[in-house]
Amino acid sequence: MLGESITERFTVISCSQKHGKVVEENFDVFSDGQDVTKKEMKTSFQSHIIIDRARKLLGKKYNLLTFNCDHLVSLVYTGQKSSGQLKKAIVCLCLAPFVIASLR
Repeated sequence: MLGESITERFTVISCSQKHGKVVEENFDVFSDGQDVTKKEMKTSFQSHIIIDRARKLLGKKYNLLTFNCDHLVSLVYTGQKSSGQLKKAIVCLCLAPFVIASLR
């Protein structure tokens, strides 16, 4: 549920450039004082399976193009690795020359 309050008793498994790999850390460390909104994901898997999948990836190296935070979430929730953010970025990069050319 969006906007649900999250407390320090939780840990977060994440993959970011900050650590360079998949890590599990206390929520307070993860949030670094920033507001965090919990987003529910649709999945056919039970929560313990999702958590087990995520923990099996602890230590996996971060790579912006092949294994970023989006890849981690999609892999543990759906079983397939994909990154919607990366796809959007690639589309923007592909369209950029045409937009720039039209402005001349």
